[in-house]
Amino acid sequence: MRSSFGTRRFIGRLLLMAAVVVAGSLVSVLASARTTSPAVPRPAAKQADRAPDARAAQSRRRRAVRRTYNYATTSSPIARNRSGSLVWSVNPGNDTVSVIRTRTNTIIRQIRVGDEPQSIALDPSDRYAFVANAASGTVSVIRIRSANPDRFRAAVSRTFRTGAEPWNIVPSPDGRRVFVANSGQDTISIIDARSPRIIGHVNLRLSRCNDPDRNRHFQPRGLAVTKDSNRLYVTGFLAFTRAGGRQAADDGKEGAVCRLNIDTESRDPTDYRPRKRIPLAAQVTGFKIDSTGDGQPDDTRAFPNQLQSIVIRGGQAYLPNIAASPDGPLHFDVDTQAFVSVISGVRGGTDADAGAARFLNLHLGARDPEPGKKKLCRTQLFAGQTLSAVPSNIGPLTTPAYEALAAKGIFTDAANGIRVFAGQRAET
Repeated sequence: MRSSFGTRRFIGRLLLMAAVVVAGSLVSVLASARTTSPAVPRPAAKQADRAPDARAAQSRRRRAVRRTYNYATTSSPIARNRSGSLVWSVNPGNDTVSVIRTRTNTIIRQIRVGDEPQSIALDPSDRYAFVANAASGTVSVIRIRSANPDRFRAAVSRTFRTGAEPWNIVPSPDGRRVFVANSGQDTISIIDARSPRIIGHVNLRLSRCNDPDRNRHFQPRGLAVTKDSNRLYVTGFLAFTRAGGRQAADDGKEGAVCRLNIDTESRDPTDYRPRKRIPLAAQVTGFKIDSTGDGQPDDTRAFPNQLQSIVIRGGQAYLPNIAASPDGPLHFDVDTQAFVSVISGVRGGTDADAGAARFLNLHLGARDPEPGKKKLCRTQLFAGQTLSAVPSNIGPLTTPAYEALAAKGIFTDAANGIRVFAGQRAET
C-alpha cells in the first residue's frame, strides 16, 4: 500500500512538471509569433491610421461651431455674411430673399420665404439664414448647403411661428442665438441658431421696460447685441407719454429702449431678462419759429419717435428715428425731424441717454448746407409736376409762407386742371 501510494505521488509530480514545461513552451511560441510574424493590418491599426483624418474633421467642425462675429450685431433688412462674399436682402413686395455675389454685384439666387419679409439674420458659420416674415407671423429658416458663390446651394428647411408681426431679427455675435422682435405681440422670441428651434419667449409688455403702465404696447422693433453677446437692446417703436408730460406737446413724450441681460449658453428663457428701461428725452431741434405770437422766434423741440433700428459701435448705441414736434404752429420744417439719438455707456453697462451733447439732427444739413453747396427751393404740385419758375412770394433762400397761402385757399387752374396754392402759377 505504501509502495503504491509513493508511486502515484511520483507520477503526479511528473505530470505537474510536464504541464509547467508545456505551458512555458506555449508562452514562448506565442511570444515568438508575436515578434517574428509579418505585419498584418488589424482593426486597431486601421483606426490609428484614420485617427489624424478624424481628428482633423472634428477640428474643422469645432472651428465651424466656434465661428463668431467680432463686432456687435444689429437687425437689418440686408446682411453681409462673415466672409463678405455674399449679401442677403429681403424683398417684402414679392416675399423673397435675394442673394447677391459681392464681387460681381449680381443676384445669384432668389429664395421664396413667408409673407412680407422685413429682416434677415445670418449665423457666422454660413449654415443658416433666418428671415422674419412680418405679415405671416413666422420665421423662415434657410439651410445653406454651400456658401461658395460658384456653387451656392440653399433652401428653406423649416418655418417657425414666433408671434404677431415679427419685424426684426438679429444673431448674437457668438453664433449661439437668434432673437426675434414680435412687434404686434410685445415679445422677443429666442431661437437656438446652431440647431434651429425656439427656446422660449420674453414678454416685454409685462416687464420693467414697460413701466409704469404695463397695459400699453411696447412694440419692439430694432435689435442689437453687444460684441460679448451679454446684452440685447430692443427699441420701442413709438414714444410714450413721459411722467408729467402731456399729449401734443413737443416734450410730452419720450422714446424707450429695453436692455436685456442674456446668457446665450443657456436654454432657460429666464436667463434672458429685461433689466433696464432707457428713456430718450426730447431735444432742442436747432430750428426756431414764433410759437407765442410775440414776433420773436422760439426754440422748437422734438421727442424721439418711430425707433426702427439701433446700431452699436464702441461704447455707444445709435438710434436713427423720426422725431415728432406736435406743438403749433404747424410748419413743414419743424413738425418732424431726422434725429439720431445716442445711448452712452453700452460697453460698461452704465447705459443712458447721452442727451444734447451727442445727439444729431440731420435736418440741420438742409438749413445749413455744407460749404460750397447750393440751397435750392423746389415746389412740388399736387399732380406731381414741378414749377419751373419760383412763385413771387417764395425767395430762393426762404421758406414758403404756407400759412398765408393756406389762408388764401387752394384753387384749380382753369387752364389745365392742376390744383395749386393761391398765388402760384401752374406750369407743365
